[in-house]
Amino acid sequence: MLAFDRRVQRVLEQPFRLYYDLQGKEHRYTPDVQADFLEDGKEWSVVYEVKYREDLQENWLLYRPRFKAATAHCRANGWRFKLMTEHQIRGPEIENIRFLRRYQHLQPQELHRAALRQSLSITGPTTPKTLLAATWFDKEKQMAALCELWRLVAVGEIMVDLCIPLTMNSSIWDARG
Repeated sequence: MLAFDRRVQRVLEQPFRLYYDLQGKEHRYTPDVQADFLEDGKEWSVVYEVKYREDLQENWLLYRPRFKAATAHCRANGWRFKLMTEHQIRGPEIENIRFLRRYQHLQPQELHRAALRQSLSITGPTTPKTLLAATWFDKEKQMAALCELWRLVAVGEIMVDLCIPLTMNSSIWDARG
């Protein structure tokens, strides 16, 4: 999900090791991931720990001091610490990203791209189905342009709400506003 987020500038796996004291004994903890973001000229970082919900429930007393140490370390550095579970990672967003990633690195089809962008500038927010129909009457031409439409979504030229399952009836809009 982080690799698909255009605001992400850098992702570090196991970015640092923390040492913390628990009942007079030193322990260490290494968070899973740190992501550095940039949006509208503002930079921020989030340190993530990913655990299964069941594991968290069973081992909360073991994990809690680690997470407290990580939270304090992140605050001291102006970062956020965020605990994630499979419930936040799985779902429509990751399924949409998996679908779109196959289109992300395709070679642009410039004629289809130009026609789709022109139609979208006229129609405004619409759906993939309506945009293709507004651009080409012929169904074969619509199908030929479908890969380019998904590529434009994958590279962020056309926007969609990734938190809702992606279909031909999903709302899409021009990234330029």
